[in-house]
Parts: sequence; C-alpha cells; structure tokens
Amino acid sequence: MADTLTTSPEARAERETRLRAEAEAIYDEITDGRTRSLRMAELVYAAAERHPDLLPTRAAIDAERELLQKDKQGLEIDQGVFLAHLLAHPRIGPDLLHAMSQPRAEALEHLDTLRTTGSVDLGVARVDRDGDVGLITTQNDAFLNSEDDPSVAALETAVDLVLLDDAVRVAVLRGGVAIHPSTPGGGSSAPA
Repeated sequence: MADTLTTSPEARAERETRLRAEAEAIYDEITDGRTRSLRMAELVYAAAERHPDLLPTRAAIDAERELLQKDKQGLEIDQGVFLAHLLAHPRIGPDLLHAMSQPRAEALEHLDTLRTTGSVDLGVARVDRDGDVGLITTQNDAFLNSEDDPSVAALETAVDLVLLDDAVRVAVLRGGVAIHPSTPGGGSSAPA
C-alpha cells in the first residue's frame, strides 16, 4: 500500500502532537467554519484528502480491509485518534455529536414509504410497523448477522426511521434467521 501512513510509535506520536495543536483548525477547514455538518466517516475521509500526512486515505483503508487482521497496519487507529481529538475538544465535540444525532439522508428518503406502506427494505435491514411497534430486523447472511459497513449503515437508517415515524411508540431490534452453510442444518438457524 503505497499511500499509507507510517505507523511506527514515533510517527503516531508526532501526528498526535500535531492533532492536539491543529484539530480545531482542521475541523473548521473541513466543515467550512462549522457551516456544514459532517458525520464521522465523512470527516475522516475529507480530512485525509486535505491532510494525507495525518490520516489514511479511503484507498488505503479499503486496501487494508482486504487483509487478514494479523496483516493490517492499524490504519483505522489513526482515524480513531483524529476523532478522539475532535470529540474531546470543548467546541468541536458538541458540534460533532449534534451532526451524528441528525437523521441519515437515507432515512429521510424512505420516511414517506414507511409512513404510507408500513415497511421499508434496506437490504441488510428492514423496518416493519405493526400498529405502534416498529420492528427492525437485520439480515446479513454473508457474515451470520455480524456487522460490516453496509449493515451498520442500514441499521442506523432503520433506527432513524422508527424514531422519525410518529406512529411508532416502541421499537424492537432483532437479527433475522441466519442463513449460511456453516449453520446447523446447512443453511438456517434460529433468529439471532
């Protein structure tokens, strides 16, 4: 991976020192003086585009995700350190938490469908409304209902949907029937 950061303890310590001094300026630069709300994933990649000496690029992260855990350099640690500095900052932290608490755009796109039909299929998650109960079911067959980026995004969207639907008074979250060749019976097991 040619465009990865040096992950030595010394290099990370230097980046940490720089982040301590520059976190607010970097955040203000990326958010246009806090006029744009960005979620954490958007922030780390926007910061990497402008400061590839501080954060791994999307390409570097994507390449590392293809590796076994034992072969990774731990590039996501650098993203975590960056976010830790932002969250710890007395002005940035609340701003970032506010951005993260806003509904995902995908939820707003599907809200009318939920309100009119009572269900929304998000691929690896779905929302069904039965009376005043919102049922969120996750179904990630590729990983036996474990989380990955698409399932986390779908789950966040599903939770936003039940929170935004005024008809929902209580929500239930469950995993769907696990379908995988390694499960008992060669294909399905009880709901997670």
